[in-house]
Amino acid sequence: MVPSKEEEEHKNKQITGNAGLFYVAYKLSTMGWNVLLTSRNAKGIDIVAYSEDFKVIKKFR
Repeated sequence: MVPSKEEEEHKNKQITGNAGLFYVAYKLSTMGWNVLLTSRNAKGIDIVAYSEDFKVIKKFR
């Protein structure tokens, strides 16, 4: 079955979004943050980052 144009467009946006998510996680990691990615397509936050001493926690959407 050939996907419709809308399905292809949605798939491309999802791939782009995932690439951006992993890039942000990578950059935060290189700055010394511990990074957790949440479940795909979950409502709410996408990334939780915390400092090495656990004193600072950041949540990203």
